[in-house]
Amino acid sequence: MLESAQGGVRLPFRAIGLPFPGAFRRTVKLHFQLQPDRVETGRSHDELAFDWGARSFWLPNFSGVLRFRIDALKTRLIVAGTYQPPFGLLGAGFDRVMGRRLALATAGDLLDRIASALETRAAEAGNAGPSSG
Repeated sequence: MLESAQGGVRLPFRAIGLPFPGAFRRTVKLHFQLQPDRVETGRSHDELAFDWGARSFWLPNFSGVLRFRIDALKTRLIVAGTYQPPFGLLGAGFDRVMGRRLALATAGDLLDRIASALETRAAEAGNAGPSSG
């Protein structure tokens, strides 16, 4: 099942080496769906395939997957995907100099926000516990 959502991307200026507070923010359109994870063999589970577009001529679109890897008492979140820098050769040059850092920082922010939301939900579920009565 393909679903859509609209959300935001937040990229702190310091994450890309700029020495001042604040962040770049952009609304993005997101399409996602569950699909079988065929990368990790041995157990059956899903991954979340997604595409996001900033709806801007200046920013690349991204297509990738979010995978969860359970290891003992912790879960690792992995984002893998591709994007095409805008502006052809000029964009490819910018990507080598700074764009790749922007992409990695944006992916890191996305993973941090997902992890934080999952930890909050897990804590709330743990605090609710079964009621005695």
